[in-house]
Amino acid sequence: QQQTERVRRMGVDMEEATALDAPIPTIPSDDDASPGSAIKMCAHNGNVAMAEELFREMEAKSELSVSAYNALIHTCTQAGDLERVEWHLERMRERGFEPTLVTFNSVINACAMLGDAVRAENWLLEMVRAGIQPNHVTYGTICKVFARQGGVKQIESIMQVLESNGSPLNEYFFASLISACGVANPPDPARAERALAEMVRHGLRPQSVKRALARVVGNRRTTQLFEGLGRASSAAAAAATTQAGGTPTAAAMNTEMGNKVLQMTGNNGNRRQNIVESPQRRRPRGRGQAAGQQAPPQLPPQQQRVQRHQPAISGCGGGSPGTKKDR
Repeated sequence: QQQTERVRRMGVDMEEATALDAPIPTIPSDDDASPGSAIKMCAHNGNVAMAEELFREMEAKSELSVSAYNALIHTCTQAGDLERVEWHLERMRERGFEPTLVTFNSVINACAMLGDAVRAENWLLEMVRAGIQPNHVTYGTICKVFARQGGVKQIESIMQVLESNGSPLNEYFFASLISACGVANPPDPARAERALAEMVRHGLRPQSVKRALARVVGNRRTTQLFEGLGRASSAAAAAATTQAGGTPTAAAMNTEMGNKVLQMTGNNGNRRQNIVESPQRRRPRGRGQAAGQQAPPQLPPQQQRVQRHQPAISGCGGGSPGTKKDR
């Protein structure tokens, strides 16, 4: 029953993380047979009181360990209690236990859940000072903070640093970037679409950011883009085959497909003008006429000659010029 509840709760965590388009919360990767496994189970429902009670029992038996502290800190993170997270980390150090990568990632994730960018960055610096190298989870969590603040440039900088160091990007970085485009002031839907194209060129699954993209560019435009992805995939396969002279490689396919998506977005910031008004909805425009204004009816040639030679009659008593006022 506990295992069933654990799987169910992890499913909820996955769904919530996907809704936030952020890295999935990580639980300490210690063995379930470790002394902290009982505390770890409390993290699934954020039961801090029970976790701390179990922790005190372990302390009384002198069974404290790094894994027990990590499980306790993670439980506080899942409960959104940043104050308890930081307090337990300080007690951990006081008792001679050194924080690990898992420890710092949990603390940074607690900051991210509250949208506290300053504290998240401070703990990142503290992590580096402790000689611990941040990993993808660390940077992905920092990007989650920036996404909620519309920090497009900050997320781009982190992604550039990772790529320059030879670290591959995953879907969560692009999800954070797209989400940030929607929160930015003003929103930047064109940049979000370019992020989708970049993601495709990296060989990542565009379906994983569909909901985030819809919140930025709208459901209708998202549907258009994903329909275009299907057409671009076929076109990319044909183009890559022609260029390669045989079976196209995955890299060639991704590059060509990304280029097709980039062309589809317009890459000029004015794509809304091209997609909102479809050809069926455009109103005809006559030469020299404003949009929607009908041109005057054409008269037969004989009536046109009569009208040209007919003198205008001035109205009396304030009537309009060229009309005959009824007497």
